[in-house]
Amino acid sequence: MLSVEGSAALFKGLDAIEQTRGVYRPITLNMMGMVIDRMGATLDEPPERLMHVYLEQCLARGDTRDYARAVLSGMVTDAGTKVPRDEAGLVGLTHLEAWQVESTLRALDRQGLVRRLEGATPVWEIAHDFLARMIGQLIGRLRPSEAVTF
Repeated sequence: MLSVEGSAALFKGLDAIEQTRGVYRPITLNMMGMVIDRMGATLDEPPERLMHVYLEQCLARGDTRDYARAVLSGMVTDAGTKVPRDEAGLVGLTHLEAWQVESTLRALDRQGLVRRLEGATPVWEIAHDFLARMIGQLIGRLRPSEAVTF
């Protein structure tokens, strides 16, 4: 159970992630719970910092580290919004092989960072808009005026 101070820190961090005060979408709460669970972390750090550390770890993992930044760069705009892309489009943007793009997307999906949209053609997008902003900053696509503060 969280202390009063712990609860206040949690909600302050969620405010920073959501970029709104007092409005928390279930998906953001679920993602934060997943990050805490997967990292074995407690709320010793602000939630937005935990999310940032998790994203850094995902990008540095052996199964995604070589291609994740290139693939994600094609899926987020300079303003930090997500752009759905099909695998062939990502191959063209990244100049990677099709298997590299596909395996990277599947690994990023297991980490909760991207999701495949329904349809006959594999189209992928960053899983959540708040992740697009954070990933955009982390990979250098987000303009400084749009940056999320960690």
